[in-house]
Amino acid sequence: KQFAEVESRLAAYDRAMARDIRNEDAWRAAYESFATAWQLSPILNQWVEARPRSAPARIALGMQLVEQGRRARGGRYAEDTPDSNFRNMRPWFRNAAAQFAQARSLAPNSVMAHLQSIRPHLFMSEPDSLHPHFGTALRLAPQSVIVRQVIMNALLTRWYGSQEALTRFAEASQEHAAAYPRMRVLHG
Repeated sequence: KQFAEVESRLAAYDRAMARDIRNEDAWRAAYESFATAWQLSPILNQWVEARPRSAPARIALGMQLVEQGRRARGGRYAEDTPDSNFRNMRPWFRNAAAQFAQARSLAPNSVMAHLQSIRPHLFMSEPDSLHPHFGTALRLAPQSVIVRQVIMNALLTRWYGSQEALTRFAEASQEHAAAYPRMRVLHG
Protein backbone atom coordinates (compact mmCIF):
# COMPACT_ATOMS: atom_id res chain seq x y z
CA LYS A 1 0.00 0.00 0.00
CA GLN A 2 2.14 2.75 -1.37
CA PHE A 3 -0.27 5.61 -0.77
CA ALA A 4 2.40 8.33 -1.03
CA GLU A 5 3.53 6.93 -4.39
CA VAL A 6 -0.03 6.87 -5.73
CA GLU A 7 -0.54 10.47 -4.57
CA SER A 8 2.71 11.49 -6.24
CA ARG A 9 1.65 9.91 -9.52
CA LEU A 10 -1.79 11.56 -9.43
CA ALA A 11 -0.12 14.89 -8.65
CA ALA A 12 2.08 14.38 -11.72
CA TYR A 13 -1.05 13.85 -13.85
CA ASP A 14 -2.59 16.99 -12.32
CA ARG A 15 0.53 19.01 -13.16
CA ALA A 16 0.75 17.58 -16.68
CA MET A 17 -2.88 18.50 -17.36
CA ALA A 18 -2.40 21.99 -15.93
CA ARG A 19 0.72 22.47 -18.07
CA ASP A 20 -0.81 21.17 -21.30
CA ILE A 21 -4.52 20.52 -21.66
CA ARG A 22 -3.80 17.84 -24.25
CA ASN A 23 -2.88 15.62 -21.29
CA GLU A 24 -6.43 15.65 -19.94
CA ASP A 25 -7.38 12.19 -21.23
CA ALA A 26 -4.51 10.55 -19.33
CA TRP A 27 -5.40 12.69 -16.28
CA ARG A 28 -9.00 11.51 -16.34
CA ALA A 29 -8.00 7.87 -16.91
CA ALA A 30 -5.63 7.93 -13.94
CA TYR A 31 -8.43 8.97 -11.60
CA GLU A 32 -11.17 6.89 -13.20
CA SER A 33 -9.17 3.73 -12.66
CA PHE A 34 -10.34 3.86 -9.04
CA ALA A 35 -14.03 4.18 -9.81
CA THR A 36 -14.93 0.69 -10.96
CA ALA A 37 -12.19 -1.47 -9.47
CA TRP A 38 -14.47 -2.91 -6.77
CA GLN A 39 -11.67 -4.94 -5.24
CA LEU A 40 -10.00 -1.64 -4.27
CA SER A 41 -12.83 -0.56 -1.99
CA PRO A 42 -11.18 -1.69 1.27
CA ILE A 43 -7.86 -0.23 0.15
CA LEU A 44 -9.44 3.13 -0.70
CA ASN A 45 -10.98 3.23 2.78
CA GLN A 46 -7.59 2.37 4.29
CA TRP A 47 -5.99 5.12 2.22
CA VAL A 48 -8.41 7.73 3.58
CA GLU A 49 -7.93 6.40 7.13
CA ALA A 50 -4.13 6.41 6.82
CA ARG A 51 -3.97 9.79 5.09
CA PRO A 52 -7.09 11.77 6.01
CA ARG A 53 -5.60 14.99 4.61
CA SER A 54 -5.08 13.47 1.18
CA ALA A 55 -7.35 15.04 -1.43
CA PRO A 56 -6.52 12.32 -4.02
CA ALA A 57 -7.53 9.61 -1.54
CA ARG A 58 -10.87 11.29 -0.94
CA ILE A 59 -11.44 11.85 -4.66
CA ALA A 60 -10.67 8.20 -5.44
CA LEU A 61 -12.96 6.95 -2.67
CA GLY A 62 -15.69 9.39 -3.70
CA MET A 63 -15.52 8.23 -7.31
CA GLN A 64 -15.95 4.64 -6.24
CA LEU A 65 -18.86 5.57 -3.95
CA VAL A 66 -20.59 7.27 -6.89
CA GLU A 67 -20.25 4.11 -8.93
CA GLN A 68 -21.62 2.02 -6.06
CA GLY A 69 -24.55 4.43 -5.83
CA ARG A 70 -25.16 4.05 -9.54
CA ARG A 71 -25.18 0.27 -9.15
CA ALA A 72 -27.63 0.52 -6.24
CA ARG A 73 -29.93 2.69 -8.35
CA GLY A 74 -29.80 0.47 -11.42
CA GLY A 75 -29.88 1.52 -15.05
CA ARG A 76 -33.60 1.81 -15.68
CA TYR A 77 -35.48 5.01 -16.36
CA ALA A 78 -36.62 6.75 -13.17
CA GLU A 79 -40.27 5.78 -13.68
CA ASP A 80 -39.22 2.12 -13.97
CA THR A 81 -36.91 2.18 -10.95
CA PRO A 82 -38.26 0.89 -7.62
CA ASP A 83 -38.31 3.39 -4.75
CA SER A 84 -36.11 1.02 -2.76
CA ASN A 85 -33.33 1.51 -5.32
CA PHE A 86 -33.50 5.28 -4.84
CA ARG A 87 -33.37 4.84 -1.06
CA ASN A 88 -30.38 2.49 -1.41
CA MET A 89 -28.45 4.85 -3.69
CA ARG A 90 -28.70 7.99 -1.54
CA PRO A 91 -26.25 6.98 1.23
CA TRP A 92 -23.61 6.17 -1.39
CA PHE A 93 -24.05 9.53 -3.11
CA ARG A 94 -24.16 11.48 0.16
CA ASN A 95 -20.95 9.83 1.31
CA ALA A 96 -19.37 10.55 -2.08
CA ALA A 97 -20.44 14.21 -1.87
CA ALA A 98 -18.86 14.41 1.61
CA GLN A 99 -15.60 12.92 0.31
CA PHE A 100 -15.50 15.42 -2.55
CA ALA A 101 -16.26 18.31 -0.16
CA GLN A 102 -13.32 17.23 1.99
CA ALA A 103 -11.11 16.99 -1.10
CA ARG A 104 -12.12 20.52 -2.15
CA SER A 105 -11.32 21.87 1.29
CA LEU A 106 -7.91 20.16 1.23
CA ALA A 107 -7.12 21.11 -2.38
CA PRO A 108 -9.31 24.07 -3.46
CA ASN A 109 -7.64 24.20 -6.87
CA SER A 110 -8.17 20.53 -7.68
CA VAL A 111 -10.05 20.40 -10.97
CA MET A 112 -10.91 16.76 -10.37
CA ALA A 113 -12.40 17.48 -6.92
CA HIS A 114 -14.72 20.11 -8.38
CA LEU A 115 -15.51 18.06 -11.47
CA GLN A 116 -16.40 14.94 -9.51
CA SER A 117 -18.49 17.00 -7.07
CA ILE A 118 -21.03 17.44 -9.85
CA ARG A 119 -21.86 13.74 -10.13
CA PRO A 120 -23.51 12.90 -6.79
CA HIS A 121 -25.63 16.06 -6.89
CA LEU A 122 -26.73 15.23 -10.41
CA PHE A 123 -27.84 11.73 -9.40
CA MET A 124 -29.57 12.97 -6.23
CA SER A 125 -31.60 15.56 -8.15
CA GLU A 126 -29.93 18.55 -6.51
CA PRO A 127 -29.50 20.94 -9.44
CA ASP A 128 -28.86 24.00 -7.25
CA SER A 129 -25.72 22.29 -5.94
CA LEU A 130 -24.26 21.88 -9.44
CA HIS A 131 -23.59 25.44 -10.56
CA PRO A 132 -20.85 26.40 -8.08
CA HIS A 133 -18.87 23.36 -9.23
CA PHE A 134 -19.46 24.23 -12.89
CA GLY A 135 -17.99 27.68 -12.37
CA THR A 136 -14.98 26.60 -10.35
CA ALA A 137 -14.07 23.71 -12.65
CA LEU A 138 -14.31 26.03 -15.66
CA ARG A 139 -12.24 28.72 -13.95
CA LEU A 140 -9.53 26.19 -13.11
CA ALA A 141 -9.51 24.46 -16.52
CA PRO A 142 -11.21 26.71 -19.10
CA GLN A 143 -9.85 24.76 -22.06
CA SER A 144 -10.81 21.33 -20.75
CA VAL A 145 -13.09 19.40 -23.05
CA ILE A 146 -13.64 16.87 -20.27
CA VAL A 147 -14.87 19.52 -17.84
CA ARG A 148 -17.14 20.93 -20.53
CA GLN A 149 -18.50 17.48 -21.44
CA VAL A 150 -19.46 16.82 -17.82
CA ILE A 151 -21.20 20.18 -17.63
CA MET A 152 -22.95 19.59 -20.94
CA ASN A 153 -24.18 16.23 -19.66
CA ALA A 154 -25.74 18.01 -16.68
CA LEU A 155 -27.34 20.52 -19.05
CA LEU A 156 -29.19 17.78 -20.94
CA THR A 157 -32.95 18.02 -20.64
CA ARG A 158 -33.06 14.55 -19.05
CA TRP A 159 -31.32 16.12 -16.08
CA TYR A 160 -31.96 19.79 -15.37
CA GLY A 161 -31.06 21.69 -18.48
CA SER A 162 -32.61 22.71 -21.73
CA GLN A 163 -31.65 22.49 -25.35
CA GLU A 164 -31.14 26.26 -25.35
CA ALA A 165 -28.76 26.17 -22.37
CA LEU A 166 -26.85 23.28 -23.90
CA THR A 167 -26.51 25.07 -27.25
CA ARG A 168 -25.42 28.34 -25.61
CA PHE A 169 -22.80 26.54 -23.56
CA ALA A 170 -21.45 24.63 -26.58
CA GLU A 171 -21.27 27.83 -28.61
CA ALA A 172 -19.54 29.73 -25.80
CA SER A 173 -16.99 26.93 -25.55
CA GLN A 174 -15.85 27.64 -29.09
CA GLU A 175 -13.87 30.68 -27.95
CA HIS A 176 -11.20 28.17 -26.86
CA ALA A 177 -11.16 26.25 -30.14
CA ALA A 178 -8.31 28.27 -31.66
CA ALA A 179 -6.00 27.32 -28.80
CA TYR A 180 -7.38 23.81 -28.41
CA PRO A 181 -9.05 22.56 -31.61
CA ARG A 182 -10.51 19.55 -29.83
CA MET A 183 -13.04 21.99 -28.35
CA ARG A 184 -14.84 21.91 -31.70
CA VAL A 185 -16.26 18.46 -30.89
CA LEU A 186 -18.55 20.12 -28.36
CA HIS A 187 -20.39 22.10 -30.99
CA GLY A 188 -21.75 18.99 -32.60
